[in-house]
Amino acid sequence: LEVATSSTGEGTVLVNGSGSSLVANAVRIGNGPGIRGLIEVQNGASMTAQSILLDGDSVDSSTLAIRDVGSALNANSLSLTGNESRMSVEQGAVAVISGPVTLSSGFGGNPRLSVIDSQFTSHGGIQNFLGSLVFSDSLVDSDINNTANGHLQFIQGVGAGTQLTGNLNNTGSVVVDTAAGPAVILGDFVQNGDLTISGNSELVVEGAFEGTSGFAGGGTLMIEGTLEPGNPIASVFMGGNLVLSSLTLTQIELQGTAPGEFDQLNIAGDFTLNDSFLDVTLTGNHLLGMGQEYLIAEIGGNRNGFWNGLGEDSLVGVFSGQSLYITYLAGDGNDIALYTSAIPEPGATGLLVVLGMGLFLRRRSKTST
Repeated sequence: LEVATSSTGEGTVLVNGSGSSLVANAVRIGNGPGIRGLIEVQNGASMTAQSILLDGDSVDSSTLAIRDVGSALNANSLSLTGNESRMSVEQGAVAVISGPVTLSSGFGGNPRLSVIDSQFTSHGGIQNFLGSLVFSDSLVDSDINNTANGHLQFIQGVGAGTQLTGNLNNTGSVVVDTAAGPAVILGDFVQNGDLTISGNSELVVEGAFEGTSGFAGGGTLMIEGTLEPGNPIASVFMGGNLVLSSLTLTQIELQGTAPGEFDQLNIAGDFTLNDSFLDVTLTGNHLLGMGQEYLIAEIGGNRNGFWNGLGEDSLVGVFSGQSLYITYLAGDGNDIALYTSAIPEPGATGLLVVLGMGLFLRRRSKTST
């Protein structure tokens, strides 16, 4: 089925009403310059296809809309390659793609996939090479690879927010603007790109949060799985509040004593620890020495709580015979550091020797008498 291609001309296909269905092998919308193309499935209708290609390069030239409760789309693959390709799943509709979903464009365009108050599943994952993904109050069941030219938005809705059940790998940009309800990622979030969480918004990551980048925007990031800043080593800026659950494991790696040689959290807002867990490892043949300090968390706001079993000056671990301790009073008095015991001052050592000699001579004198 071809709609709005150079060979077919402008076209609109409306599949309307419960019991109505469109079944096709390959579906293509667009590729006709300046020609409008639209397929609309609504009011309980359905569409089934082996492959779907949207490749329109002009406004309104390539649009696929699945809308209303009971409306459904089933396909093996979905590709949005045109500059103006648009697909929306909205108002309670359901879309299931058994294979991959791809957004790309060779002309610097912006194909867009929107899921609004609906369900979208891609068993083959979503590859966003160059395009926009927009989610609001929806259930998205897929892994997502959001590359350097990809954009992903969790936007404001009126419901409980959006839940992504898979993993998110980001080297592009992600924006969370969902004050009415949090955006939730059930899988892992590998964050090596741009992430903005707006002031009243919250992003919850139930899997691992790792990578060289944090977030901006003044919102709240809550991590319920593993927190691995850097992976392997990085200073990660958290431009808002960072909240750990009681089950979170924070993994800190020490590779040296200079800034940039150990993991560090730079938190603009509050840091809530919730009696979560801390694990510290030495990497790169690094050895602890006397009088060392590692400022692992700089906190611009308030610190709430402690890591589990680690109060002020608690022993974190012993590495090759050298003890490592923790303090929550480092930096400006509100930061967190790991440290080893200090080397005694030369004057103090001399005093101890003198006192020891005096005690020894006094005992000898008493013995003689």
